[in-house]
Amino acid sequence: MKNKILLNRIIAAAAVFILLFALSFTISYFSEKKNLQSAKPETDPQSADIDGNRKGGQDAQSLVPADPKDPSGTNTGEVVPVNQNPVANKVFDQPQKPAPQNKIIYLTFDDGPGAYTEQLLDILKENNAKATFFVTAIHDDYLDLITREAEEGHSVAVHSLTHEYATIYSSVEAFWKDFDAMNAIIREKTGSETLLMRFPGGSSNTVSKITPGIMTTLTKQMKEKGYYYFDWNVDSNDAGGANTPEEVFENCKRGVEDMRVSMILCHDIKEFTVKGMEKFVPWAIENGYTFLPLTTDDTSFNAHHTVNN
Repeated sequence: MKNKILLNRIIAAAAVFILLFALSFTISYFSEKKNLQSAKPETDPQSADIDGNRKGGQDAQSLVPADPKDPSGTNTGEVVPVNQNPVANKVFDQPQKPAPQNKIIYLTFDDGPGAYTEQLLDILKENNAKATFFVTAIHDDYLDLITREAEEGHSVAVHSLTHEYATIYSSVEAFWKDFDAMNAIIREKTGSETLLMRFPGGSSNTVSKITPGIMTTLTKQMKEKGYYYFDWNVDSNDAGGANTPEEVFENCKRGVEDMRVSMILCHDIKEFTVKGMEKFVPWAIENGYTFLPLTTDDTSFNAHHTVNN
């Protein structure tokens, strides 16, 4: 009997020991897990980019992605260093820093200066907004406005001397003759030539197919010669269907909403476009957008299209 009682006590003691060991192990396990979780680093808001990504290991180019709102797929999201009209020009290397936190608009105007450019300059000045003018010599009575554009801090860039597609794209030589003649006028009006340009019809145009392959050649030559060309990722449609200030406003507004970097195509030779800017520019500023010219003091967005010829 005594042996049986002793055996029962040994079994009970062993069971208590096992239970205490299991309890101790469980407490130790969960305590270690809690310590590991508390040691995990949190994202420092000051070290994250505007998309919530960590800065470490990312360069400036990775912070401006292809625009997901561009249904055409023409916006590559490519970021390149550019050279502005040398009225206020410095050549620079790509800065290794994130894009600005503000939503950026590069407001661009083609085909001027013209009869409504002065009114547009007044609107921009009143709102302290900067733009880029891709100029022509079509309306030669207004060429002196190129001087004002540059003096007021806007970028002046080549579009075309004549904007006559059949002539410009008849040959590579004809294109450069037109280009150089327009740049000479810019030099006359501002004191310096520019390294910025936009192809008539954009780099994706098909009117140039009168000379097969010419756009492939010209876009390559632009880079080789040190020039920088720009397309757009927002279209005011003032050359395609819009014909009222309200339509221009709505097209621009809809195009830039929820986008970080926008390059808007407009034409300052259209009166309704300029009137549309009276509403759009203040609206954009009130909604947190910043208007910038294409300059060498910042990273500029080229919004390149796919070359189709």
